Amino acid sequence: MKGVCKLCSEHKVLKESHIIPRFVGKWLKNTSITGYLRMNTQMDKRAQDTAKEYWLCED
Repeated sequence: MKGVCKLCSEHKVLKESHIIPRFVGKWLKNTSITGYLRMNTQMDKRAQDTAKEYWLCED
């Protein structure tokens, strides 16, 4: 996906980036009662990972 990188402000091909750092997502899973994550958009479905968006370029 092409867009403007949030870090360098250049128009490039963007990669999917975690909104919340991955280590925080792992900690949430490890310390939760069920061992799974849930997103607020669909509370009845388990999530494997935290949310991602196309924010940063490869550079």
